[in-house]
Amino acid sequence: MTKYTLLTLLLSIVIGCKEQKTQDLSYTQKTVLENSNIEKKQEENHNVNEIKGIWQSYSYYLEHESEFKDFNKDKFYIIFNGKQELEITLKDQSITNLKLNQYNLGFIDVTQKNSFVTKQQFMDNLKEKGATLVRLEKGLKEYNPSKIEISSGIIKDFDVVETLNDGFDYKQNSDDFSFKVSSALPEEVFLELKQKSKQDNIDYIKDYNIYNLSSKVEVKVAKTFFYDEMNIESKRKAFLIEGDIAYAEEINDEWVKIYYDSKILSSGYIKTSDVKIFP
Repeated sequence: MTKYTLLTLLLSIVIGCKEQKTQDLSYTQKTVLENSNIEKKQEENHNVNEIKGIWQSYSYYLEHESEFKDFNKDKFYIIFNGKQELEITLKDQSITNLKLNQYNLGFIDVTQKNSFVTKQQFMDNLKEKGATLVRLEKGLKEYNPSKIEISSGIIKDFDVVETLNDGFDYKQNSDDFSFKVSSALPEEVFLELKQKSKQDNIDYIKDYNIYNLSSKVEVKVAKTFFYDEMNIESKRKAFLIEGDIAYAEEINDEWVKIYYDSKILSSGYIKTSDVKIFP
């Protein structure tokens, strides 16, 4: 073997070792990066936008009949809008006993819960993404870490309709307490919320983005009349005109149950063919 051949062989071995070391290093870096991404996903595996919308409580439903029932003592409507929540409670399921609670909502590192000595510190650490969902009532006179409510976990599903368990304790007797997605607040709840806005000097409709979170219809014909029931015999004199936009409380193939928010709230059924439906 010549000196040239020996030198070439030694050079090949050195280069091969360097390439192998580089490959091993790249693999190690890749593994560290992947593990880092996994940890990050575990830390931020939820987002407040996942639950954004209007939800109403239920405790039982018949899948094949699409019939939802609520055996809870109270009726709840929840509006999630970013890092805030409006809880509407109908005590004893009565509209005359409507109560409101407002919450700051988001994610925190639960291990730091007791380190927030002021509400501002809590708010500064409240994030849109994370693993542990918490809420704190807005109206508390004095901040206390023990008042921070911690969710047991968000569970969303879709069967007959989209459903949600937000993991908070509503202290109801039913074992199946949960929420189903709602296209819009019922007319009577919406009307009561407007009255509460005047009494409390808080625009709940605007502050919680209820208009944009609700399904709506826009009249696409010159004139569409209201009906008391889903039949032409119940036609009324009241009507909407082209371009009018109303809240869609219930949508069927031929009829839409709506309410129109003006100086006086008008409600009833109108023909589906007369409107454009949009979320």
